[in-house]
This record gives sequence, structure tokens and C-alpha cells, in this order.
Amino acid sequence: MTITAPDPTVDPTAVPQTKGPLRRALDRFFENRAARAGLLIIVPILLAVSTYHLWWPFSPNAIDLRAINKGPSAIHWLGSDGVGRDVMARLMQGGRISLLVAVCSVAISIVIGFLVGAVASFGGRLVDGTVMRFVDLAMTLPPVIFLLVLASIAGTGIAPTILVISLLSWPVLSRMVRARLLELRERDFVVAARGMGAGLPHL
Repeated sequence: MTITAPDPTVDPTAVPQTKGPLRRALDRFFENRAARAGLLIIVPILLAVSTYHLWWPFSPNAIDLRAINKGPSAIHWLGSDGVGRDVMARLMQGGRISLLVAVCSVAISIVIGFLVGAVASFGGRLVDGTVMRFVDLAMTLPPVIFLLVLASIAGTGIAPTILVISLLSWPVLSRMVRARLLELRERDFVVAARGMGAGLPHL
């Protein structure tokens, strides 16, 4: 029986490195074929929408009187509308506005939902009950009526649209954040931090 000598280049006291949550999430993402296919589709679209003004010769509101209601051609790839505006440019501009509204409304909803959920979960029973009743009230509002009221107050445009979508989206997220933080609140590291005097902003 032979005994293999230990490798001198390997430190027996070294702690094996573990992957962080972000690295594990990225590994799962790239292992999924559908996710990779979606990435190959969405990235060119995002690049085209974001940079179309650099490579496309027409602006969304430019009028070409010689190309009214024309079909696709070498000049106007997707044709033109009833007043001679390039459909390709208007499609790209519409996609840019849609992306702006989506990103901003999601970001605002995440901030509001996280703050409300954190206050409800760490604020005590009275604060939790009060905040969650307010969240329940916000979730029971009819979305269409709420949309019409806000639109009549704030008007039309990109900013009011972002505001309306954000105010309609945060209640569900706040309940999810609250449920997760209620679970984390009982973890040892949170209990230890609170025992050392850590306040709600620090937690």
C-alpha cells in the first residue's frame, strides 16, 4: 500500500471559497437555455432603441411629403404613415419611451415597497398593523378608477404615467418585502445587532 504525499502547494488550513448570491444567480441564469435565448433577442433590441438616433437618418416627427402612406422600401424600412413620418423612427422612439417608463416606475415602486415593508416589519406590532391596513386599502382601490383620477390630477405625459404606474405597483412588493424581513428579523445576526443597539436604519 502506497501513501501519497500531500501537495505542498495546497494549504490545508485554507477555507474553500463559496459563490455569492449574485454569482449563483448568474450561473443559474446562463445555465437556462431559454434565458440565454431571451438575452440574445433583447440585447440587440435594447441597443437599437437606445442608439437609433446615431445610425438612423430620420427623426420620429420628420415629415417626408414624397413618402405619404408608402410601404417598406430601401429608404423607409417599415414604410411611412399618413403624414409622411418614418415608421421605423417612431417605433424606436416609442420603444425608448416605454423603456424609460418601465425602468423608472419599477425603480420607484421598489424603493417605496421596500421602505414600507421594512418599516412594517421592524416597527413593532402597532406600526405593522397600521401600515399593513394602509397597504390593504391601497390594494383594494380599483386600478382603472384610480388611474383616471390620477390622470385627471397629474395630467398626461411621461412623468404622470411613471407616477401612476409606480403608485399602482408598490403595495404587492411591500407585502413581499415585509414577509421576507419578518423571517430575517429572527435570525441570529439581526438579533445580535439589535442587542448591540442597532436601530432601524442600520438594520
